Formats: sequence, C-alpha cells, structure tokens
Amino acid sequence: MNELHTYDTSVESDKFSEFIIYLVSFTEGLTSLASLSVCYLFKDDLKLSPPEVSIIFTIPALPWIFRILIAFCIDFISIASSNRRSYLMLFSALQALGYLGLAIVPLSLFACIISLVLISTGCAFCTTVAEGLVVKNIGGNSRKGCEIIGDFMTAKAVANLLVAYFSGYLLEYFSKTYIFVVTATFPLMITVSSFFMNEKPTVPPKWPGLETQFNRVLIFLSSPQLLPKVLYIFLYTAGPDYDDALFFYCTNELHFDARFMGILRLSYAIASLLGVQLYRRFFWKNKFNKVIFISNMITIPLYISPIILVTRLNKKLHISDKMFFLSGGFLVEATSEIQILPLLSRIAQICPCDLESSVLAAMLSIRSIGKVICNSLSAMMSYMFGITANNFKQLPAFIIVCSIFVILPLLLLPLMEKEHDQQGNYNETFIPLSESESLQFCEENIGMPIKAY
Repeated sequence: MNELHTYDTSVESDKFSEFIIYLVSFTEGLTSLASLSVCYLFKDDLKLSPPEVSIIFTIPALPWIFRILIAFCIDFISIASSNRRSYLMLFSALQALGYLGLAIVPLSLFACIISLVLISTGCAFCTTVAEGLVVKNIGGNSRKGCEIIGDFMTAKAVANLLVAYFSGYLLEYFSKTYIFVVTATFPLMITVSSFFMNEKPTVPPKWPGLETQFNRVLIFLSSPQLLPKVLYIFLYTAGPDYDDALFFYCTNELHFDARFMGILRLSYAIASLLGVQLYRRFFWKNKFNKVIFISNMITIPLYISPIILVTRLNKKLHISDKMFFLSGGFLVEATSEIQILPLLSRIAQICPCDLESSVLAAMLSIRSIGKVICNSLSAMMSYMFGITANNFKQLPAFIIVCSIFVILPLLLLPLMEKEHDQQGNYNETFIPLSESESLQFCEENIGMPIKAY
C-alpha cells in the first residue's frame, strides 16, 4: 500500500545522484533517434496530412501539462517505501514499453497515439525526478548551479548530436520497427541504474502540508517578479508554427531523403550545443533584456527565411535548396538557445528553495499548455490555408502569419525591464536559488522542426 513519505538522497550518494541526473538528460537525447521514424510513420504509413499530424502531436504533450501534479506525487507519495528510485524505475520502463508498442503492435492510429502517450508520460516523470535531484544537489550554490544546469543541457545536446545523423541514415537501411526497438533500450539504462540509488528517509509530511505547498506555488506564480516571465514563455511557445507543414514540403515537394533529414537534425544538434556554450562563455554577464532583444532581431528574419525556399526565390539567387535549408536552420537554432537562456536564468534566481521541483513543474505545465495550443493552432491554421500533403500554395502566407506570432512576446520586454531594475525586493518566502530550475525550459525550447518523442 502506498504511504505518504519523502526521501532525500544521502550525502554519500551525491555523485551517484548527479550521474542519474545526467543519465536522464542523456537518455532523453538518445531517444530522439526515433523522432524521424515517427514523422515518417505518420506521413508514409498512416497517410496523414500536415494538419492531422499537428493535432495528433498535441496528445502526447498532455502529460506535460500536469507536471505540477507529477511533482507533488514524487514529493509526497512513495511507492514500495521509495520515492525517486521507484518512479525512475517504473516510468523509464513505461517509456521503453511505449517504443516497443510502436515496434510490435499492429499498425493503427490509435495504437500509435497510445504508445506516444506512454513515452511522453514516462519521460515527464523521469525528467521531473531529475529536476528535483538537481535542486537537492545544488543547495543554493549559484556557482554549482550554473555548472550543473550547463552540464545537464550539454548531456542532452551531446546525445542529440550522437544520434541525429543516424536517425536518418538508419531509415535508409533498416525498418522503422528496428529503430523503435533500438530506441526502447535507452530508457532501460535508467531502469537499471536507478535500482542502485540510495535514498535516506526523512520526516514524513502531512496532507495539510501539501495544501500549503500548493498555495505557495500559486502565490509565487502570480508574483510580480515572475508573472511577466511566465507570460513571455507562454507566448513564446503558444504561437502557431510551420514545422510540420515544412517537413511535408521538404520530403514530398523537394524530395529530401531520410539521410538528408538526419543531416539536418545533426546541424540543429550542433547549433543547439553551440548556442548553450556561447551563452555560458560570453553572454551570461550581459543584461538579459538586451540579449533577448538582440537575439530576437536576429532570429525573426531567419525564422521567416523559409519563405525564400517555398517561393523558389533561392533558385534565382543560385542557392541550392539543401544548402539554404541547412544554413538558415542552423542559425535559428543557435540564436534560439541564446535568446531563451538569460530569461530562464533570471527566473531561477527568484525560485523558492523549499518547494523543490513544484514551482518548476508548475512553470513547465504552463509552457506545456503553450505547446498544446501551438500544435492546435498550427493544425487549425494549416487546414484553413488549405495545406495538405501535396498542396503547398498557401505555405508562404502561413509562414508569414507564424512569424508575426514570434514577434508578439517582445511586447512584454518593458515589463521585464521594469522588474529587472528592482534590485532584490522579494518576499522573504522567495529565497533566491541557483539556475537549476530553468534547465528543462532551456532544453525543450529549442524550436526544432522535427518533434522528438
């Protein structure tokens, strides 16, 4: 029978906890090996259109909306006299089961959706556990926090880098079933490793503490210090995007093969890693509003640049389709990382130290709601523009509309500037922490044109 209990990792197991943190991040990057296979599964095997693919991708995103509930479960409800270890073992195995479902269950849309939901749910739980371990390990040390968040993000970026090219290359020689089976082995590394975690029991909390915890999270989210940043992240993720439509255009109209799509993902993985490192090395000392504004001024023209490709203007400029797509996407990826990192670092500085992953999970839930709205708007608008698997006449107009939505979050910059000028006037409940709480925001706001599940 489940009992209310919380656990804290022992001092002796700090290094192993850090290993688990990086393993979760690294494994999440490795599982992107199957992302291209999922896209081709929907496009070629199930014969879905871009609007249908966009709306289907909203369903696996739903578990991430309830991250606040996931965090409370992990913090307050134990399984088999264990908290983090049990959740890691159970839900990493669930994630592996989802990939096996894609491989062995007879092909149907319903079966694919169920498998993706299992994968997404398992990943959401494992990531939430890892974030809680990050908060525990840092203990208010901002220098250590900067190192751990950077290493956490780098672990996923490196894993993405390792499998990006092979996600397309393997599709040229092996079936999707084979790729799904291989990907299913990656979460099992978490299952096996977490078995050796050592958890030390502390004083069990009472249910009234849960209500107090939840109320404090709500108060914190509505505080003037945080609200503009939450709204920025929501608007940044909630606007429609043309990723699914552009994927269909590249594969059906321009006839890019799976190997080139893998090369494309490889370039994005390199750019993502480069963006993180550039911020860590050069831009972290700059005023975050300035970094966000300048990076937006660079990103917006690049974001709208595919209109040159879909109108075939690049041919008049004697630029090949593949070269244009590679260079533009690379720069967007790098500048997107530089743009979001300073904002998230600022959020982390005012996170309460005793709410652990609860505040982070609540903010991630808001971001996930934005992603669901993004996919829904993308599906609705691509349908309104008449975009199908073979009709791309209105794709230029669709790209322009999506680009307008990218500009909207900039309207909140004056509010964030005003808050930034208020030095340290925080409620005593809101004790500044390190940058740890921002790590999952950073890694999921990459903006890649191929969705990874």
